Amino acid sequence: MLRSGDTIDEKTVQKLSRGAPREIISDLASLAIKKADIDALLGLAVNHRVAVAEALGDLHAETMKLLGKKAEEGDWRVTRLYYLVRRDLKEVLRPVFRRLACHAVLHSALRITGRGLRGEIQKPVNYRPGLAEFDFEATLERFLEGTGNFLRYDDIVGIERREKRKAGVLMLDSSGSMFGEKITVAALTSAVVAHSMRYDDYAIIVFSDKPRVIRSAGSKGKTDELIDLILDLAPAGYTNISDALEEGLTELERLSGRDKWGVVITDGEYNLGPNPVGVANKFPRLHVIEIPGASPRGSRTCREMAKAGGGHWVRVHSFEEIPRVLMHITKA
Repeated sequence: MLRSGDTIDEKTVQKLSRGAPREIISDLASLAIKKADIDALLGLAVNHRVAVAEALGDLHAETMKLLGKKAEEGDWRVTRLYYLVRRDLKEVLRPVFRRLACHAVLHSALRITGRGLRGEIQKPVNYRPGLAEFDFEATLERFLEGTGNFLRYDDIVGIERREKRKAGVLMLDSSGSMFGEKITVAALTSAVVAHSMRYDDYAIIVFSDKPRVIRSAGSKGKTDELIDLILDLAPAGYTNISDALEEGLTELERLSGRDKWGVVITDGEYNLGPNPVGVANKFPRLHVIEIPGASPRGSRTCREMAKAGGGHWVRVHSFEEIPRVLMHITKA
């Protein structure tokens, strides 16, 4: 499977390795480490976590070289691999792998954020030397209303650009299927918000059967501590979107800032609590990012929440799209 030299994607490796003997999986995992093939390791780890974890520990030097290089590149597949095998890793490897997983998320977030989530507002002001822009129509109107025959500094209406002060609450669905992929994207998305809104105020909530505030309004915690909290989350099958939105409103009321928004990332498949659309209507603005795999009922719920909240509804086709979509819908 791996010896031909051809590149095989993660899903193909996962499918081909299902039911394979332990010895073969161990050999393939060792070969993937030596070839620095993260996709192959991820594909093997889905069905054979213990064997992959053992191979990572047995080839400690090669593993550290591979993970260290990928983490510096901001390759958050390092984080996904860590999440899959973390409970079966050797004690000597677990804390180092965890730090590299966090490092990969931080580097990836820095690359994604660019200028960040903050938009701009234009404020008319009296002109002063150094202002690069002015409002021609307002200047003309002021000049015509005056009594002078010559244009003066006092007649010129300058434009001063200022960044909006924003306040937002991010609500992440961490329940149900594909939890491993969800949770690593949750870590990356949270890091993107943490970096982009480092001068603003925000809260982050994860939810399954009930919501959990992992970053409350006014908190000063470090981003790597936030990522650690997310990577420690345990999977849960139930989804209570309504309670998550109620908790989000509570946090939003505590946040300072004029431009307030909420973002919920979910498949809309609530199986606990009432229909969340009624709560969505209470937000000043609520955006909804619909993750892959939603049923027609779940997709309809996502659209209706966004409509009720006066925000954007965006359906993504892969989890990797989420951080950049978040940047786009909250920047305006």
